[in-house]
Amino acid sequence: TTTTTTTAPTTTTTQPTTAQPMDITVDQTTFIDFLLKHGGLSRFCLVNDRWHDKNPTAANQLFGFKNWKTTKEKLRHHFPDLKLGHPQIYFTTKGALEMGDVLEFEKCLCIKM
Repeated sequence: TTTTTTTAPTTTTTQPTTAQPMDITVDQTTFIDFLLKHGGLSRFCLVNDRWHDKNPTAANQLFGFKNWKTTKEKLRHHFPDLKLGHPQIYFTTKGALEMGDVLEFEKCLCIKM
């Protein structure tokens, strides 16, 4: 009796490495400039005067008012106690980007949209 053994070819697989957070220190102005330029339509950009300066038709398209200045004026007229501002941006201890609580100003804008 003859026994034949067949062995499957050996393959080597490489496991992907786990991404490590980059240790980058960026001043706040540089970060905000980057976010305004490349951040798309975000909570931060939506309420930012500089973003609206670079996107002058956005307020009309999003809220139906002539421009961003008019949008803020109308909201102040209807809600005199409304504090205009923008959400706080911070990094968690794990390096994740987080934003603060939703502001009343943001809620008014969302309702208007």
